[in-house]
Amino acid sequence: MGFSSAQIDRLSCTAAPEDELAAGTESEAIQVALRYAATVTTDPHAVSDADFEELQRHYTAPQIVELTCVVGMCNYLNRFTSALQIDPTGS
Repeated sequence: MGFSSAQIDRLSCTAAPEDELAAGTESEAIQVALRYAATVTTDPHAVSDADFEELQRHYTAPQIVELTCVVGMCNYLNRFTSALQIDPTGS
């Protein structure tokens, strides 16, 4: 997606939503998506109507579905490989 190593290093799924997950040059839309992804990853039942309203200010309904699908698939893959102790690097 064109992120620098420094930008990736600043990302944290353990940060509270009010923290600056993507402080700096990232757009508000990306910050909203990252907060949503963090919530879906840590506690999907915590996704609120306010979260969707915030997403809808930046993304269309199909984009929100795609974002949710990507987050879900990444979570699935991480859990699957972790449970089977598969090294994702192939080593």
